[in-house]
Amino acid sequence: MAFPKYIDYKVALARGEAGATITSIHAYCNTMSATTDLILGPKNLYAMTTPAANTANSQYMRLTSSQAADATAGTGMVQCYLEGIDEDGANLAEAVLMSGQTPKTTTNKYVAVNRIWAYTCGSGGISAGDIYVTGNADSTTAGVPDGTSTSYACMAAGDGKSSDARYFVPASYTAYVYNVVTGQNHSTDNTITRGYIKEPNKPKQLLAEAVGDKSFKFDVPIKIPEKSYFWIDAYADASATSADAIVQLVLHTGD
Repeated sequence: MAFPKYIDYKVALARGEAGATITSIHAYCNTMSATTDLILGPKNLYAMTTPAANTANSQYMRLTSSQAADATAGTGMVQCYLEGIDEDGANLAEAVLMSGQTPKTTTNKYVAVNRIWAYTCGSGGISAGDIYVTGNADSTTAGVPDGTSTSYACMAAGDGKSSDARYFVPASYTAYVYNVVTGQNHSTDNTITRGYIKEPNKPKQLLAEAVGDKSFKFDVPIKIPEKSYFWIDAYADASATSADAIVQLVLHTGD
């Protein structure tokens, strides 16, 4: 008698057999100060109002670097791969040839950017500078967004991808958060991190405030519907130096 085949659900996910994929979001901020309500990111540029993408408002994005070497003929990053969301809430991606500190405009329009990757590099093997994604109307100086500009993603110099603690769930998908880890690099617990979900027109706090190093592992994963934002913010006193967060979720086709 043959026994029925049994495969653990996580193994099925890893094999791509369960109609879902595992996605990890890792973010850090190495410049925490006495500032409140900032989404964790390498350059800490993101105000709480940033995760308010309206799928009726799409725009071209522009990519720049803080270093001229990140260019087609440079030694740094030659091409950057951008993963974003179109005006219908669906996944959309493209590879953009870099031009150093001169902005390069995307071919497609986006309402949100989930992440950017180092696609191809020159002889240096890594990005030479910080890579930024800004809106079409935003201004930059020497490749760095000006104070009034919005940065939709940032990849720190030498990193292989952007590190932003936010994710827009694409249309026709559902995300299930099953693990969140937060931490800080300081001797005292003075950095507070919080997790939020913003469903269409319905923002709510997802995680209780976590002080210092914390781990949230959910026996029953938290469901995040399509076209919703998930993000983690942090605030600290003046003595805090850095904070980070890791979010593990399952992105499932359909409900």
